[in-house]
Amino acid sequence: MRSRCFPRAALAALAGLAFGGASAMADPAGLSGGWLVRSASGPGSEALNAAKPQKIAFAEGQVRVSGACNALFGPAEAGDSQIEFGPGLASTRMACPGDRMASDQFVADVFHGSADYSVEDGVVRIVNGGRVLVLERATGPGDGPVD
Repeated sequence: MRSRCFPRAALAALAGLAFGGASAMADPAGLSGGWLVRSASGPGSEALNAAKPQKIAFAEGQVRVSGACNALFGPAEAGDSQIEFGPGLASTRMACPGDRMASDQFVADVFHGSADYSVEDGVVRIVNGGRVLVLERATGPGDGPVD
């Protein structure tokens, strides 16, 4: 089977997500919009903390991640304290140096199935299987759209 590569711009259009968009996900806690990974902990987090910053956006029942190497996108439905990712999260499949690939895998592991989350004082904490992502609201000009 031959794999297909899609330009990131096309993937962004498919996902329909951008930082700072006006669309709202059904989540009263304020999860919608753009976020940057502030820190990570748990198995494999060393790679994420060493890699380039990752951008994450939630909107209209979707999540979009601009990872250290690849993009990850698909359904994400938030409840009061849990997010259900998928089924069917998709990813680009570019090859990158080890830490960048491991960083993307860490995020994919956190965004697999059901995860606990909380939003407090502009910080999101997502926990899944002993892995923790801490996100901060994307506010600066360099935070731009997820590409």
